[in-house]
Amino acid sequence: MTGRPSSAAVLRHTITYLAATLATAWLAAAASAAGGEVERGPLNPGLGAAPAGVTRATPQETVVGYLTSCREGRFAEAAHYLDLSALATQDQARLGPRLARRLKIALDQTFWVVSEALSSDPAGLAEADLAPDQERLTTIDVKGKPVDVLLRRHALADGSGVWTFDAVTVSFIDRVYAAHGYGRLGDHLPSFFFTVRLWEVELWQWCGIFLLALVGWGLSRILAPAILSVLTRASQRTAAEWDDALVAALRGPLRFVLLAAFLFVTLPWLHLSVPASHGLAIIWRLATVLILGWLLSQWVNVGTSVLKRATVTESNQVARSFVPIFGRILKVMVWALVFVVGLQTMGFEVMGLVAGLGIGGLAFAFAAQRTIENLFGAFAIASDRPFAVGDWVEIGGATGEVEVVGLRSTRIRTLARTLVTLPNGTVMAERIENFSARDRFLYDPTIGLVYGSTTAQLEYVIDEVKKLLLNHPGVYREDVRVRLGGFADSAVNIAVRAWITADEFRSFGAVKEELNFAILKIVADAGTAFALPSRTVYSASDGGFDQARAAEVATEIARRRAAGELRILEPPEREGGE
Repeated sequence: MTGRPSSAAVLRHTITYLAATLATAWLAAAASAAGGEVERGPLNPGLGAAPAGVTRATPQETVVGYLTSCREGRFAEAAHYLDLSALATQDQARLGPRLARRLKIALDQTFWVVSEALSSDPAGLAEADLAPDQERLTTIDVKGKPVDVLLRRHALADGSGVWTFDAVTVSFIDRVYAAHGYGRLGDHLPSFFFTVRLWEVELWQWCGIFLLALVGWGLSRILAPAILSVLTRASQRTAAEWDDALVAALRGPLRFVLLAAFLFVTLPWLHLSVPASHGLAIIWRLATVLILGWLLSQWVNVGTSVLKRATVTESNQVARSFVPIFGRILKVMVWALVFVVGLQTMGFEVMGLVAGLGIGGLAFAFAAQRTIENLFGAFAIASDRPFAVGDWVEIGGATGEVEVVGLRSTRIRTLARTLVTLPNGTVMAERIENFSARDRFLYDPTIGLVYGSTTAQLEYVIDEVKKLLLNHPGVYREDVRVRLGGFADSAVNIAVRAWITADEFRSFGAVKEELNFAILKIVADAGTAFALPSRTVYSASDGGFDQARAAEVATEIARRRAAGELRILEPPEREGGE
């Protein structure tokens, strides 16, 4: 590698360049006035004869040949594609390869050449703001000022012409390289670090990527625990547990986020070429999408765990069985979205895919209509909770205990010990009566007493039954009704209506049995009897009535009425003056 020229050499080259530029401008003006080209004499005499492989008949051949020579590290050959007339003849062989190399590096950072877009006509492509023998390759920004990269046709003594990078462009190479080049690194590293490349990334850049990734990974392992520690302390100050789980779910993705952020900041230092930078941008977007998908997937796991704990607390067995299914469905949706966005990021047309999936999904929905209906019915059961496993229900004429609630159907064990299976869609469309959800059970027996019971006996039975219900701890006192209900064909009916405060059927049955036994004793104590559902013709007095006991009951009723203790009209608000 050659060193930088001395100040005197730079001054000499500048003067020479200005003279060459003025001469070039004069020749161009003369050519324009004459309607053709003016022979410019030998091209780059300091380089010697051009190698046989150097082809410069058209702008396309010149640019392609120049890029090929540079890619293969033949910078002395690449110098033949430059117009070095601004340099002294004795300096062309020394400075030409360096200028060719620097121009290639600057072009890699700013412009990706598409050879098909270049003119393949020996006369070039006429442009309004350029001379007839010039063609613009690109324009490079140098500290806010545009610099044209131009090609010019050079007329040789034999009448032929060759295309080279214009002398004016060559004079700006060092300024362009200072803005977009590798600096001292590009001048002092061995050339194979720049000529060996993979996917348009040079060897020294691969080494830099490896070192930066290593440093970034080390920093992420140091910074991630520190950040998680701060977030953990903040989450522990709240009473909720879900925020602690969210912070814990950041442990894996956070390291990759920090690594990606570090590389995003530092990789521009490597001055990657235009296609490599474009590929890197795609990789960044893909990495961002993947990390977000990973993070959302972790948070779905957190939400699933929180919901499972909540359903355990609420004893919602149906929802608890569906929470893992919901979690899996959400994770599939997250990664499906990541897949589609990833395809779009890589440049694939996803609208056709999405439309195809939509049509396919619609066809699938029609084909699996009943299955989908049952699936949504299962979701509705889990969310609306009309019943739970173990409840006693009546659904669509089937009565029994709920044993299983699945994705497709609900199974009910009947009193006959048969198993009834109902599709979930049908379950949600039917009237559902949940007996296990009752907070009170209705107790409404009708006490039918035989005709011939005296008024005092009836009043005694009514009064004692009211007292029984009001004093029993299992009866809801706010709504107790005991009335003389009416007269049936074979009985005088006393209507009883009360509520038993039981939360399940077995407890209700026990209280009901206890009350029934007590009513039997009350009727017996009143000296009357239960009527049979039949018609009886009395030909003589029988033993159905206890006359002595009837008289005693009449006396007791008279005493209660006189003392204000009779409860037939309305019961007192509190028993026993409590």
